[in-house]
Amino acid sequence: MQSSGAQQDYLKMTLTRGTPFGPASADEFDTRNAARSLYDDDNVIDGAIRRSAPTFLIGRRGSGKTAFLRASSINDRLAVDLNTPELIAQVATTLRTLRLHESGNFVERATPIWHACFMAAVAARLRSKHSRLREANCAEAYQFGYLTRQSIDGYATDVASQFLLALRTRAADGHFASVQTLIDETELNGVPLWAARESMTKAFEERETRATISMDSLERLDQMFYSGGILVNVEAFALQGLFRAAGQAGRSPTSPYQVRVSFPAELWHFYSDLSSNPLKDFDNSVVLHWDNSELLHVAATRFMKFLQIHEPIEFRGLKPTSAPWAQSLLQRYLPAEITNGLETVERTLPYLLRHTQLLPRHFIHLLNRVFSDYEFGAGHPTEQHIRESVADGEVAIVEAIIDGFRIPYPNLSELCTSLIPQLPHTFSEGDLHTAVNRANRYGLDYREITQMLVEVGAVGRMTERTRTYVKAEFEYLYPHRMFVTPEDTLCLHPLFSARFDSLGRHRPLQSGVLPIYPLGSSDSNEFSREISLSGGADQDSSHPDALDAYDPRRDISLHDRKWS
Repeated sequence: MQSSGAQQDYLKMTLTRGTPFGPASADEFDTRNAARSLYDDDNVIDGAIRRSAPTFLIGRRGSGKTAFLRASSINDRLAVDLNTPELIAQVATTLRTLRLHESGNFVERATPIWHACFMAAVAARLRSKHSRLREANCAEAYQFGYLTRQSIDGYATDVASQFLLALRTRAADGHFASVQTLIDETELNGVPLWAARESMTKAFEERETRATISMDSLERLDQMFYSGGILVNVEAFALQGLFRAAGQAGRSPTSPYQVRVSFPAELWHFYSDLSSNPLKDFDNSVVLHWDNSELLHVAATRFMKFLQIHEPIEFRGLKPTSAPWAQSLLQRYLPAEITNGLETVERTLPYLLRHTQLLPRHFIHLLNRVFSDYEFGAGHPTEQHIRESVADGEVAIVEAIIDGFRIPYPNLSELCTSLIPQLPHTFSEGDLHTAVNRANRYGLDYREITQMLVEVGAVGRMTERTRTYVKAEFEYLYPHRMFVTPEDTLCLHPLFSARFDSLGRHRPLQSGVLPIYPLGSSDSNEFSREISLSGGADQDSSHPDALDAYDPRRDISLHDRKWS
């Protein structure tokens, strides 16, 4: 399937020679056309999301929450994007006006207000030129969603805000029979909410369709948190109601809308503590985790589109076969091996992958630096260029990781600066305890510091030592917390050891000092997409060093698929 003219125009502006892999963050996608043009819908995570239709997407910063949130409704003509921070503030103001925060059952009182916001937002979307429903199908809802002009928050958010304003105005005297009755009888454009809901529900049932409401940016609610947890304020009550309303919509087969909410895994413990019933509220959730094969697939998909636009002759020379196309494509333009900072030789793609936390934003960021202004036909980027690109890129990556944890761990950067330089690549719990005693200026308990370093992915646990590297597991690989014991051999993540100049990086090189390979970035059997070579024997992916023996440049043709 070929891309539309608008998508091709966007690709030309976005997949430039300076950034051949495009934006590292979906926040830079300014339109749905933009999201459609670069989104890779042929990956395991996308398939899981489409099958399970989750209400909540949970992932670290850079895991692709926004991209998946938008992509889930790319082809949905009833897709609704809401300004989440703005509506949380508006719902909190409404709770104050109605004085609902002064009594019990905060969740039960805030939940119907959110459902009303969702109805108003969907009614606004009905008036979009992309909607298949028109005034004749649901006249009351169509009239309810009318707005003379929109602000930068968007039409749907503005209509929901207008409804909340009308609700507050109507309730100003404080006299109403019940919250639900007050909400149902509040009008927009002369139409009460109950009438709009009835006409919309009937029309949607007849067409067997639902609207998809997307809510993002929950990591921007800094005013609700402090380092010890979440503040018990009206905004928190509003957020509780959002969780409950979104969960109810997902479980109801008759609801005219489904809600997708994304929030950062860095604050997951705070949000789960905030929920009055996390097992019920978050029963339909997906945690975004990536492996190396999926990251390679996302990157290769973008690079193919870059080649199609800017290097059509090169693009036409890539013949479709059953080869592991993503690895083959990227490795085609890279040196097969690279000498790392420990002066050992390793394969180039795993070298790049292990300097990420297996997040798309990290990998795209590094690849853009490596391939910036790449000259086709002039040879591979030099090893020095690749090492310098990684060194520059990892600074921004580590700062972004630390910023993601700024609420629970406000002293994380200073602690890493004073602690990590004292640690080698691998160390015992006793070594860490000694370093903490020397570096701790914040009065934190040793166990608290250990948990902090493990949670952010700075410290992991060694699982195996091979002839070429040290395998290690880190908490970001799992949907749960990872705990270390005194018997474990600990290690630093390559990003943090390089960024904060650990002893293992700058002391005189010794025999047996090996690079750290986080699980998911080194094992060939974790390249889950077609490991076999076209026209050759399969590699033994169970061998711990199988990746060292695999040379994808022996077959540079690509997997049979259509590119748009």
